Amino acid sequence: MTIKKKMILFFLLFAILPTIFVGTLGFITARKAIENIRIADLKNIADLKANSIENFFIVLKEDLSYVKNHPDIKKNVLLLADSPRNLFSPEYQNIRDEIDRIFNIKQKVHQYLNIILLNPEGKIIYILHRTNMSENLGDFLPESVRGSFNEGKRGFYFSKIFKRKTSSSDQSAMLITAPVLSFEGNFSGVITFEVSMDPILAIIRENKGLEETGEILIARTSGDALLFHDPFRHDPKVILNKVSLFEDIQITPIKHPFEDQEGSGIYIDYRNKQVIVSWHHIQTPDWVIAAKIDASEAFAPANHLMIMVLIITGIAIMMGAFIGVGVANSISNPIQVLEKGIEVIGSGNLDHKVGTQAKDEVGRLGRAFDQMTKNLKIVTASRDELNIEVGKRKRTQFAMQRSVGELRERVKELNCLFGLSKLIENHNLSIEQILQGSVDLIPPAMQYSEIACAQIVLEGRKFKTIECEETTWKIDKDIIVNGEPIGILEVFYLEKIAENDADIFLLEEKYLMNAVAERLGKLIERKRSEQALRESEKRFRSLVENSLTGISIIQDNKVVYQNLEQEKILGP
Repeated sequence: MTIKKKMILFFLLFAILPTIFVGTLGFITARKAIENIRIADLKNIADLKANSIENFFIVLKEDLSYVKNHPDIKKNVLLLADSPRNLFSPEYQNIRDEIDRIFNIKQKVHQYLNIILLNPEGKIIYILHRTNMSENLGDFLPESVRGSFNEGKRGFYFSKIFKRKTSSSDQSAMLITAPVLSFEGNFSGVITFEVSMDPILAIIRENKGLEETGEILIARTSGDALLFHDPFRHDPKVILNKVSLFEDIQITPIKHPFEDQEGSGIYIDYRNKQVIVSWHHIQTPDWVIAAKIDASEAFAPANHLMIMVLIITGIAIMMGAFIGVGVANSISNPIQVLEKGIEVIGSGNLDHKVGTQAKDEVGRLGRAFDQMTKNLKIVTASRDELNIEVGKRKRTQFAMQRSVGELRERVKELNCLFGLSKLIENHNLSIEQILQGSVDLIPPAMQYSEIACAQIVLEGRKFKTIECEETTWKIDKDIIVNGEPIGILEVFYLEKIAENDADIFLLEEKYLMNAVAERLGKLIERKRSEQALRESEKRFRSLVENSLTGISIIQDNKVVYQNLEQEKILGP
């Protein structure tokens, strides 16, 4: 990478990295601050609405407690439960009218949808709002809310929300039940308030502080089914039994966020959208209220900040690139001029000048380079003379090394011939020992002695070095005795040395083979002549000693030998 590109890259990184770091840090900090503020706001809203709802049910519970402990209610419930059903009897009407008087007062204050009394078996024995005298009396509660009776026998109970059919629309309602005890403390029946959920809807529909996407949800803590939410906000068709209100966007071992009494966090809601939610437990009844707002709306300021960071980063990139190009050109252009001048000098033109009048480092470098070129011209002349002298010395050295190598080979050959001479001169050795000794002397005299071996084949007998193998890389020479070949001397290389087999053995090595074969031939010829002479002398001596003619040999007037016959004639 050129200096210009490096400097541009440096300025870009210098402009981009701090901007990205500061912008990212600011975005993260702002997002976290916004999240904390939103959660605090949602918590305040959830707490406020939770207190309102809890106060609403506390008032109902206190009212129900007052009614079930009213002496007239205790007395009349027991009478209705014990008396047979006679809707037209004066006794039943008197009891009903007395109960109506008490319940009508309560109904006007709290707008109960209905008040119902149940006998110990769970059958209806009194209804405040009735269309005819026989409506539902003696029947059990509907199947969907019949569990309210069983729970109401044990204490205060708040039923599930159910749909109450009316002539105009479906109305959400709840049953609140409690046991009625006699004056002696015995169970007499169950009193039931049918309460409209419109006040609860009014509380959660109050969207002050929730902006565009904010919403209030109420769910039972025993499950994640939705009891109430504002049907006009996101899903007009759904009010009840909406499941899976929230899912944690992080992988955590919770089914939904309502398992804790209070809490907050970021989740995926029933619309599959990321939301910030804060929830609060409502003790009476056992509900949880949650205030939430879409994360996209909550974090909109942080997103705007990120856009600004990106814009600033883009501006920083352009400014960094502009400044980097300007600074890089001011530095790299003189260097490029210097580079071109150096290329001219490098081509051999030592008279070229690259120096300038600039006062900066590049100008001083150019003038220093001109001085170096001047000195180089002087050194070049001396260098040429030195190269000639060095060439001569190298050639002389090479010739000497070659001569030393050749001399070393000749010494090896002379050692072989000298050793062979010593073998031949040793008259105590047999011809077989001399032949074996000769093949042992030959491999060390070869150029590649470590992979050389030799053998002599003489009249069917072989004399060879240890681990000698016959290969195609060899030279051989006949052993001539009395003009006839009686054997052969062979030298082998166990590995291939050269591409051309003719180049494996030196000419001097071939001369050595000729000399060894010739001397061995003469040795064998001499040994055989001596053997023939000894045998001839032996035969002559036998003839002389066994001759019937007396024979004497006289040297210097002395008898030096006489055979047996002569001894018989002349005496010993």
